[in-house]
Amino acid sequence: RAAIPGTFRARVERLVPLGAAVRVELSAPGYGGAVEVELDLRRSEALSLQPGDAVHLSPRRVRVFPAAADDSLTASEL
Repeated sequence: RAAIPGTFRARVERLVPLGAAVRVELSAPGYGGAVEVELDLRRSEALSLQPGDAVHLSPRRVRVFPAAADDSLTASEL
């Protein structure tokens, strides 16, 4: 599937069931590294994501957390 402008590519690393939701842990090197997405259970089942799947993300609500002192990623790299 081709990327849509305004999206970025990521790879599913892990799926973590959270009851009524699923946390999807992704690697997105072009976006600064690790990304977490939370999906409701119905949406998660419809997408049938599996570790290793390539996806395109379009952020709607983003929260950025300060890097740890030993993290080499800087704000200018996001």
